[in-house]
Amino acid sequence: MSVFDTIKADLEADIAKLKEEGQRHTVMLLLTDIMKEGSELLVVSDDVTIVERAYGKETENSRVWLDGVLSRKKQVVPPLQEAFA
Repeated sequence: MSVFDTIKADLEADIAKLKEEGQRHTVMLLLTDIMKEGSELLVVSDDVTIVERAYGKETENSRVWLDGVLSRKKQVVPPLQEAFA
């Protein structure tokens, strides 16, 4: 169980609101769990397939687990830049 489990629904509602208010294509929130050595990505997007293509994984209920992903700068951003290009 993650410390975020009890608040994930609230977090998803918050990023959905942020997306809508800012008229953004995609808003994501990365929840890193150093004990499980990975991160869960919460995604609200007009086209979630872009995120799925970036990481080679399908989202499930607008979430995707990224095993071994602990660095935003080195492991999260570069695949997104490629996918959105």
